[in-house]
Order: sequence, then structure tokens, then C-alpha cells
Amino acid sequence: MTIEYYASLLRRDYVPNPVYAEISTGNWIRALRKCIEEEYGNNISEWEENLRGTFTTVQGREFENLPAALLCLSQGMSLTLSLKTRSTQPFFPWNTVGLISDFYYSITNLFNVVVIGQTDQLVENHRGRIKVFSGIKNIFPHPFNMYTEFNNSLWNQKKLITQEYYTSYLPSVGMVRNNASESSINSWHTEIDHELAQDIILGYMRGTTGFYLEEKTEAYKKKAKNENFMKQSHKDAVNPELKRGSTNFMSCLYRYRTKAHYRDFIYLTNHSYEPSNGRANNYIDQSYIDSLFVVSYFTTAMAIKYLIAKLGRENAYNAVNAIKQSFKAGAEDLWFIYPPGGRELGAEDYFR
Repeated sequence: MTIEYYASLLRRDYVPNPVYAEISTGNWIRALRKCIEEEYGNNISEWEENLRGTFTTVQGREFENLPAALLCLSQGMSLTLSLKTRSTQPFFPWNTVGLISDFYYSITNLFNVVVIGQTDQLVENHRGRIKVFSGIKNIFPHPFNMYTEFNNSLWNQKKLITQEYYTSYLPSVGMVRNNASESSINSWHTEIDHELAQDIILGYMRGTTGFYLEEKTEAYKKKAKNENFMKQSHKDAVNPELKRGSTNFMSCLYRYRTKAHYRDFIYLTNHSYEPSNGRANNYIDQSYIDSLFVVSYFTTAMAIKYLIAKLGRENAYNAVNAIKQSFKAGAEDLWFIYPPGGRELGAEDYFR
């Protein structure tokens, strides 16, 4: 058999287009970074200042499961340092899946600091984490408090519920979008401005809503041994469940990781060319790695802000220094990891 024969077997059952898969992967992270920079600044000193009003409502509450929260903060910080190191090294496409995994677990561990402080729960499974986060998402800063919600006014009650009947929200910036477009997330952009970044985030959230709704409809079809939804009785049976398909940032993050690990891995190492737009799958590059680090580092700053709100500045300072002392190599750089162009800021500045 020829090389061409085996090449055809490799992709025979692979439906997604690697070119578009890589574009959407790159766009979401770059859009998150752009929104963070527009709202909070480009470096740790600006984040410290502009996050100052975040978590003011949680001051004075008890922090019963502090050991678990500190462990999560330590894990999140170490993964942020890992991303920082990767951002300074040459880029190789086969590292991307591992980078996305580091990114996912850095964010989830840092979010856990807030989740544990608010709920006294440490949820280990992914779907459970999404559910718990949904109940406290409003205290998180932009863009992490994004969400979609079923909008009954958009729905014809004889229709099967899909993502077009959901409204998307970016509450911190007052943005509400019915039936957000997914075209921006799948388009090649040489530069992403703030408006485009918000469109990309809304589009990815809409796509994520559709993904989970499709999971629910497929599960119903399998249970009911039903091939389609031509009968109104089937629509009526599944629609109540589809109304509860609200998604949030954690929903998007989990889908982002699972796509890279279980579906779109082929775009990371396999060359592909898309004639319709004249593009190859070379959208992910060093700037993408930089953006992973910036988003993770901003989330570290957010988690520490929460710790300050719960424990007070002196206690938080001592807790973070305890984490610093537990690290091996690189511990001396814990407070000196900066987004490109950021000015140096030490722990004594952050806790002032």
C-alpha cells in the first residue's frame, strides 16, 4: 500500500477541519487576553490597582477550608510559572496539548481558591466544578463572569430548543447579545481589538451552549430510541431539560480542554491546508503561548486578591510567602513573572 493510502485512512473518520480548529483555539485565548488588558491593564501593577474593588463583599467571612485553598493556590501558581517558562522557550506545535492542559489546571486551581472560600467545597470532577462555579460566578471579574441563559421570549414553543434561544451576557461591560454569531471565533485575524475580542468570546460561549444542548438531545434520542425530533411529543419531552442548558466561563474552559485532548489534537502536529480561505493550520505560535501565560498570571493576581479580602493583607502575605518557600527551582522568581512589557513589582508592593 502507498503512503497516500495510509494518509487517507488517517483522516477517514476525522470530521473537523484542522485549519478552523486551530483558528478557534487561538482566537479564544487571544480574545480573553485582550479583554483582560482593556479592563485591567497590561501588567501586575495595573492589575493590583484595577482589581482593588473586586471581592469587597466577601470580607469578614470565615475561611473554614483554608488548607485546601492554599494547596490549590500553590498548584495554580506553579502551573503559571510553568507557562511563563514555556513562553520564553522556542515554540513547537507538539507541545500545544500539554500547554492547554497546564493552562486548564492553572485556571481551575486558582478559581478553586474562590470556590472553596465561598462554598467550603472542593469539587474534583469537571462537571461538578462547572455547576458549583455557576452559583458564584457573579463575584468573579470580567470576563470570567460571562454566561448564557435561556430566553423564553425568543422561543416558539413548538420548536426544539437550540442555542439560538439563548442570550449571552458579559455583565461587567453591560453587553447582552441574542443569538451571538460564531463567525468571528472561526475567522483568521491578524489583530484582535476589544470589540472583536468580545464578539469572539460571545461566539465561543454560544458554540459551547450548542455543544452541551446537542449532548442532551443525543442522550434523549438514545434513551427514547428516537432517530429525530419530528414528533412534537419528543420535543415536549426533552425541552424542559434543554431550558437548563446555561453555560459559563468554566463550561467554555472545560470544552476548550476536551476539544484539544480528544478531538482536535490532529491539528497540532498535522499539516493541513484549507483552499476556501487559502490558509494552513499555522495560527498557533509564540504569541499564543504568551497569551496563555498572561491569562493565567492575571488569574493568579485575582486569586491573591480574594485571599487578601478573606484573610487581610498581612495574613495573605504570610500565606503566599509560605507557598513561595515550598517551591523548588524558580521560587525566587515568584513575584517577578511579568506579561511582556510589564514593570517589575514585588510582593511588598502587591500587599501594600
